Amino acid sequence: MNCEIAILGIKMDLGHCNRGADFGPESIRQAGLIKRLEHNGLNIKDYGDINTKTSELLNQNDQTYLDINDIAQEFIKLNHYVRKLCINAKFPLILGGDHSISIATIAGISSFYKNLGVIWFDAHADVNTPETSISGSIYGMPLAVNLGYGYPLFRKVGYDAPKVKSENVVLVGTRELDPGEYEFLKDHGIKVYSMNDIFRMGIEQVITEVLYHLGKKCDGVHLSFDMDVLDPFYAPGVRTPCKKGITLSDTILAMQTMARSRLITSVEFVEVNPNLDIDHRTARNLVKLAESLLIINNV
Repeated sequence: MNCEIAILGIKMDLGHCNRGADFGPESIRQAGLIKRLEHNGLNIKDYGDINTKTSELLNQNDQTYLDINDIAQEFIKLNHYVRKLCINAKFPLILGGDHSISIATIAGISSFYKNLGVIWFDAHADVNTPETSISGSIYGMPLAVNLGYGYPLFRKVGYDAPKVKSENVVLVGTRELDPGEYEFLKDHGIKVYSMNDIFRMGIEQVITEVLYHLGKKCDGVHLSFDMDVLDPFYAPGVRTPCKKGITLSDTILAMQTMARSRLITSVEFVEVNPNLDIDHRTARNLVKLAESLLIINNV
């Protein structure tokens, strides 16, 4: 991966409570991401941050009604920007924003691969649909959309087809599921490594198995990393913290293991909420994870 690393921030937050994820990219930059990566000799091209109209409306008025058509248009716009990052073999490093951005990012990235794999680090599965979601939160639906389920307008972002196959998706660190999500994962045979699996097997063995599972059949692997997969002690600045998460040291080891495999072809880090953070701890730890993933990969 000696190509250019293309950084793009996406300022999106579609939540109605604990808002602030749209300021995540700014917080991550302030934590020194670009400086640290450049200090380690990486070739960085910063494309800045993309504002989204829906988030701006919510920032002005938390009671604003968001129309699905308007949100879909935002995803289409974001997908266009992400596709640009993939041109000329550039490595996309995307900064969120809430996890709904992956509706646009994976749509853009998947169009460059015949058989994309996705590693989904998240305390939550994000496979709700409008029919199963308890809260109606779109940031709890992106993986379902990428698998071909949910709002039709979202499924058509980029192109009208599933963006990834269920057998090419692996969840890591999952520990909080809605009933509908549990059934979805079971019905689609999606591989899940829960926190119990990590405690029992160790993170290095888990990631080794994930990489073997995807590496033998996928021509690209996208890492979608929600910071709430970490234990809240290491990532307090997230909208939906979940106890008994992965430690920082284990997560760094996971990044290093993936880096050595050279299988990761793109990454997004999401759900940093500076309004909820403590001493920029979440953003600073994200920078450590990005370093661990990208530096070894560049050697």
